[in-house]
Amino acid sequence: MAPGTVLETLVVQKNVEQVGKGELRLLSQTFLPSAGRAEQVAAYEATLSAHLAVATQNLQAEPGAPRNFDRAVRYSHLSSESIEELRQFSSDRAQALLQEINSLARELQDKDSEGDQSGRFAAGAFVLPSPEKAQSKNPKEEK
Repeated sequence: MAPGTVLETLVVQKNVEQVGKGELRLLSQTFLPSAGRAEQVAAYEATLSAHLAVATQNLQAEPGAPRNFDRAVRYSHLSSESIEELRQFSSDRAQALLQEINSLARELQDKDSEGDQSGRFAAGAFVLPSPEKAQSKNPKEEK
């Protein structure tokens, strides 16, 4: 994308605001592309491909070989209130962790910029709340 298009998108989505001639103020630490936009599809592809690579490498690893970090927490039989509390807690903590990782990665990338480095790193997090009313019910149970 052209830099002007990126800036326009960030302004429209209220991630930055123009405060003066050539001056911008950051309003958000994250960029969430609009649903269905090319940016969202690209982020989806990058995230999904990274997670699939981790899972595939772990499945194919020889016994005793190192494995990639891939963990999740799953619970059921929770109230909607408990799910919302877990969603908020998890989202807040994951966002803070990702921002810390981002800061460190940026520092390390700056340090490594002198050479011809080609290594890549990805870390992600997801939260998938499933409230009771959102779960599909078996039609036989509703009789």
